[in-house]
Amino acid sequence: MKKVSVKNLLKPKEVFAEGLSFYKVFLIFVFGCIFGTYYEQILKLIADGVWVTQQGVIYGPFNPVYGFGAAGLIVLLVRKKRKWYWSFLLAAIVAGFFEYLLHELEYIFTGNVSWDYTYLKLYIPSIATKGATAGTSVLHMAIWGALGLFLEYIVYPIFSKLIEKIPPLQGKMVCNALVVFLTINILLTGAVFLRYGERQKGKEPITFIGAWLDRNYPDEYVYEIFPDKKLEKTENNNET
Repeated sequence: MKKVSVKNLLKPKEVFAEGLSFYKVFLIFVFGCIFGTYYEQILKLIADGVWVTQQGVIYGPFNPVYGFGAAGLIVLLVRKKRKWYWSFLLAAIVAGFFEYLLHELEYIFTGNVSWDYTYLKLYIPSIATKGATAGTSVLHMAIWGALGLFLEYIVYPIFSKLIEKIPPLQGKMVCNALVVFLTINILLTGAVFLRYGERQKGKEPITFIGAWLDRNYPDEYVYEIFPDKKLEKTENNNET
């Protein structure tokens, strides 16, 4: 008969991603990435009657904007309890600023924008595009505020319990693999967008990496993965 020591009996069982840990926040990031992709696709279906991909990276149904937004809001709101209206206001301001900042950085580094809210009345004009586009709007900030409350009071309590039920070893292995995959995926997507923007300006690659990107991720490939880029180029050509 196998002996069981008192020490082992008293040793607490390891809980995966206990508390507001890195692994838990990361899995919420992954959930946000996937949710955001299909949320955008459903909106596109309702608005235009077509089902087209709205992913934000080269490989997989991931939209990092929503992922970072979800993870950031969870960390921001869960760490300290406050009145619901302060949570709403905080989420609206911080997420709205983050969305605006991403819009500006994308244009500065790639010459492209993935969203534009100038069709709304209360929009915040882009500094980078000199007011030609809008990185966020009061409506979208309000949506972010409502999403923050939804994440804090509904999503996080449910997801936290489910995540902590995952076996620790398997959970860590899956998370570590996803961290590597998504990091490479996001960096590669940024490089592809950068070269895409340079090609639109007629710039030839100056490094072997740029040449490799042009061979493996030409405009046709970009348009297939990101249909909005093709629509954007068509609209620009019509304007000229």
